[in-house]
Amino acid sequence: MQQQTPATVRAFMRERGMNQQELAVSAKVSQSTVSRALQRGAQRAGRGRKQLFIYIENEYRKDAATGERLPKAVAGAFYRVWDGSPPHATAIARVIKALRGLRPKRPLA
Repeated sequence: MQQQTPATVRAFMRERGMNQQELAVSAKVSQSTVSRALQRGAQRAGRGRKQLFIYIENEYRKDAATGERLPKAVAGAFYRVWDGSPPHATAIARVIKALRGLRPKRPLA
């Protein structure tokens, strides 16, 4: 089971390109629950907090089973910037291809 820390929530949101409201809707909790989970210090273990971490754990399990963790993050980033037109998709693809040099020489562990 994932540790129930602010870092876990932060990493999950970053990997998927989600903001607090989007995570709250997906996990079926309030945005304030997500906000509190992101804060350091003592945390009360309310129902919403438990539901949030169960959601995150389940999503990580799905990712591990399908091997689709990174593609979801990439797709999420793409859809956040794409205006929906084919020319813009082509332009974004060119930008991504231009970043080829940033690819590590060895696969990341």
